[in-house]
Amino acid sequence: MLHVEKLNEKVTFVGAKDPDLRIFDVFMKTPFGTTYNSYIINGGEEYALIDSAKEYFIEEYIEMLKKEVGDLRKIKYLISNHMEPDHSGEIGRLLQEMPHLTIVATPSAQGFLKDIANNDSFNFLEVKEGTTLQVGSEQISFELVPNMHWPETMVTYLHSTKQLFTCDIFGAHYCSDHVYADQVEEEHRQQYLGAQKYYYTCIFKPFYEYVLSATKKLARFEIKELCPAHGCALRVTKEKNWIREVIENYNTWSSDHAVIEEDKIAICYTSAYGYTATIAHEIARAIEAQNLRPVLIDLVTQKPQDAIREILTSQAFLVGSPTINADTQPQIWETLHSLSPMQVEGRLAGSFGSFGWSGEAVRNIESRLSQLKCEVYRPSLRIKFNPNTEEKLKKAFVFGEQFAKKVLSLKTLPKTNWAKIKTGKWKCLVCGEVFEGEYPPEECPVCGAPADQFVEILDKQSEYSSEDERRIVIVGGGVAAISAIESIRERNTHAPIVMCSDEKMLPYYRILLSKKLCTELECEIKSQKWFEENNVELKLNSKIVQINREHKYVETLSGEHIGYDKLIIATGARANCVPVHGRDKRGVFCLRSRDDFNRIDEFVKSKGVKKAVVQGGGILGIEVACSLMKKGIEVTVVEFSNRIMLRQLDTDGSELLQKHLEDNGMNILTSESIEEIYGTGHDLMEVCGVELQNAQKRIDCDLVIQNTGIVANTELAAQAGLTVNRGIVVNASMQTDDLDIFACGDCIEFGKNIGGLWAIAIEQGEVAGAQAIGDNSVQYFPKPISTSFNEFGYKTFSIGDYGYREDAKEYQVLELKDPKTEVYRKFYFLNNLFVGGILMGDTKKAVHLRKAIDRGSQIQTFLDAHFLDE
Repeated sequence: MLHVEKLNEKVTFVGAKDPDLRIFDVFMKTPFGTTYNSYIINGGEEYALIDSAKEYFIEEYIEMLKKEVGDLRKIKYLISNHMEPDHSGEIGRLLQEMPHLTIVATPSAQGFLKDIANNDSFNFLEVKEGTTLQVGSEQISFELVPNMHWPETMVTYLHSTKQLFTCDIFGAHYCSDHVYADQVEEEHRQQYLGAQKYYYTCIFKPFYEYVLSATKKLARFEIKELCPAHGCALRVTKEKNWIREVIENYNTWSSDHAVIEEDKIAICYTSAYGYTATIAHEIARAIEAQNLRPVLIDLVTQKPQDAIREILTSQAFLVGSPTINADTQPQIWETLHSLSPMQVEGRLAGSFGSFGWSGEAVRNIESRLSQLKCEVYRPSLRIKFNPNTEEKLKKAFVFGEQFAKKVLSLKTLPKTNWAKIKTGKWKCLVCGEVFEGEYPPEECPVCGAPADQFVEILDKQSEYSSEDERRIVIVGGGVAAISAIESIRERNTHAPIVMCSDEKMLPYYRILLSKKLCTELECEIKSQKWFEENNVELKLNSKIVQINREHKYVETLSGEHIGYDKLIIATGARANCVPVHGRDKRGVFCLRSRDDFNRIDEFVKSKGVKKAVVQGGGILGIEVACSLMKKGIEVTVVEFSNRIMLRQLDTDGSELLQKHLEDNGMNILTSESIEEIYGTGHDLMEVCGVELQNAQKRIDCDLVIQNTGIVANTELAAQAGLTVNRGIVVNASMQTDDLDIFACGDCIEFGKNIGGLWAIAIEQGEVAGAQAIGDNSVQYFPKPISTSFNEFGYKTFSIGDYGYREDAKEYQVLELKDPKTEVYRKFYFLNNLFVGGILMGDTKKAVHLRKAIDRGSQIQTFLDAHFLDE
């Protein structure tokens, strides 16, 4: 039955009533039934529909449209705020009746609709940020509110009437004879408000962080009516402001979320004969012995809500059940099925129980924990019948002890905070740069990583604050220096900072040089205004030639003395230009600086370069080769080792990438080196070719670019008497031998390693800046390195240890290789823990790999997460 009512001259309400519905989506109780609300927008010559209903109501709905609109061809648009079938089930039939109809929705909704309507030939208008729509005389705007509670959700605003159409948001399962909530009879008001809160709790509570983000975004609208797709519309009356009340309620309910309590572990269980209860108490005793706090919840005497509350406020949790009738007990099922992956994803969880014959209960719990995307602790614990023997009790105690130790190990892991709270700040997994926006960039502007290699992060708020006036001098103008400045200013807003760079230009994204070679490049990290706003004295073209540790000043090439209280050395590295006979010829370059970039660009343009040789088949060399090929230059890569991208891929991955690059026209020679560079012209100084050492043949070329690693710039530190090996030696505080001198970035050596990567320099700069201003709590913990490569339509991602250790025989490996699709996935484990992996062809799991490596996930967890599935 349809309820049709004209709300104003522009909007007609259409509610498909279902008063007898008692269960919605299998799990929600609907004692008051529900409605499926649609709205007709009258733009004069054109009409638009906002949302629809279940397919069950389609015949009546079409007849209603004919009656209200007349000619169905006047209906130009169907605006779908949310693609769940209770709001889109009619679309397939509507498209049959009105093939001219244009569906208006977010990009991800298009794919959903194809499978809901089983139709992929419809007209579609893609809604993005800032999209507006003119329907006859009426202007409509949209706001994207993803993950409310599906990823494609949006809301629609009609300017002339100031009505906001919100689909599920602010709705209620409540079937009334009235359109507006304020029209509901006084004696039934509390029923409606209760249904509204229950609706929020079931649908939006797990997405509370997205609710808070959405309500902030909706504040930009002047709203006279809220029109949801279930239940009653809301407006302002003399009695009260129904709109303000529901928004405030959503904010209050979303702010009242569970806070994890330090060292708490929930143990919920049922027990038929006391056997599983005995196991639970012994586990709790073991956990307590590890100085953690177990909380026991017996679901025979306590409610599932009690267990859920304790689980959501615990660091980790355990679930126990006896096996009766080959299954888990109903109280456990009710508890576990009331949890959402949004609430417990990544949480460590395990299962235990007693059994008589087969023990299915524990396996069933494991399966549900995997569905909740928990990190499932294995092996689980099953004890046959009565556990009241010394051997069986010890087994339970050891299980609890090992589980507690796993919790403690996770607490001490230095891991990234992959927060779910929406900040609009996205961190690239590869280069570590952070960008703002509703969605991550389609491609990282710095390193080229695709959108699936971004994670959303929390605003980092340091607890340390200082009013110290110490003067901090930074030598170097790279990203490590910028990161140090940001770290200082986060903790102290006015301490004097001086940054000295020997380059003439503002700090720039050095990582872009190889990717954007021979193109127009605007790559400043920060503007001049940024330095002024952050009260940083910027000295460009100021080469520092001496550090006077006794009198605490640095000296510039021009003889200026700059005093410091704390000094940060961030002098970076230079290209390792391999000594080859003939490398002094015109047309031979190394690429490390913006000046190098400009010289190569000018040479290519002025000489009309047709052929080039790139020495070095690491990632930078391959990126340079790709950049040159995009300019129509024939490129040969000469790599000394037996495969390309040795530091980023394993053997199979290198072979797969090499084939792809060669298929796209790149010439690649491995296990080879350049013996000599030949010249031509009257002085034989113009590059004309190279001779290979092993093949003993010559390759003609106009240009040679060497990309064979870096050498740390340590001369300044060595002259000052600081300890220097391959780099400036520092500790985890980025501190040198001198307590007042710190160093970070490509110039340092930490743990006998030189980082040489953008993301590492950012993290080290952050530590150096914090320590220099006095925050001794911040330390540097090396994280597994990740690398992304995305050229000629082929994506690769690698992270951590992908089998390069000498004790390779100890690795456990999971692998998928499909030559037809060029999809390649390989995951490496040591001692059953994930240590690294490679994704090629399809990199959508990149973020999950970073989380898995942070958590030290086990092999079975990978299988649960379907990492090897197509």
